Amino acid sequence: MSLFIDVFILAVFRFFRRLYRVRQARSWPTAIATPLDWYTCIPEDEYKHSYGDLQIEAKISYHVNGQPYLGFIRSDGLGQAGIDRFFDKLSKPETIIIRYHPENPIWIRALVDDNRDKVPFELAVQ
Repeated sequence: MSLFIDVFILAVFRFFRRLYRVRQARSWPTAIATPLDWYTCIPEDEYKHSYGDLQIEAKISYHVNGQPYLGFIRSDGLGQAGIDRFFDKLSKPETIIIRYHPENPIWIRALVDDNRDKVPFELAVQ
């Protein structure tokens, strides 16, 4: 029973942390990012939904006030079928809207609401 309570508390904590990150990023300025490369990676615990899940990670390039930056965005945890469908059948977005911290443009987040028509999977908000 205590394991269930621990898992439940952790899930609630992660939910509110993710909600906080999204609400925080909504006030940040936006920039257009260009994906340079797509690949898969092992998901962090927060984004892993079941055993064997992977994440799609994109290396991106973007500019803020004329200064170039590189960064990474990730999908939520996906099963192998979702990964295969993205790499084999779906077209890759040419641009992605990101939000960057106004005082430190290296901190970026790609929000689902900004990219719903561009990215065919849920984005991890890190």
